[in-house]
Amino acid sequence: MVEVTDRVADTLLLRKQVNLATGCWEWPGSKNNRGYGQMNLGRHGGMRLVHRLSADLFDLPGDGELVLHHCDNPACYNPEHLFRGTAVENARDTVRKGHARSGTPRKLSAEQAEELLTMYQQ
Repeated sequence: MVEVTDRVADTLLLRKQVNLATGCWEWPGSKNNRGYGQMNLGRHGGMRLVHRLSADLFDLPGDGELVLHHCDNPACYNPEHLFRGTAVENARDTVRKGHARSGTPRKLSAEQAEELLTMYQQ
């Protein structure tokens, strides 16, 4: 978690562009090559993803180290569209939404990986 300064909080709240059809708060500024909004926090803060800053600003509950989107819009940082999750939850969410890369060489099939995850959780 990053402590969000008042300046960063003000920027997040003042620059949001609300998509009335979806309710997404779309970041109008810089985006990375995957479409995620990003903000430069200066020399010591570096470049940060806006949806993660939003999760920290609004103290999104959960134990996961990642911030995932219900809305599937990488530019969105509406805290109502975000949730914390683990890497495993992120992978499952990616597959469920049909964004898993196909054709990537794997040592395990998807079924084998799912079976191992099920066994691990028991």
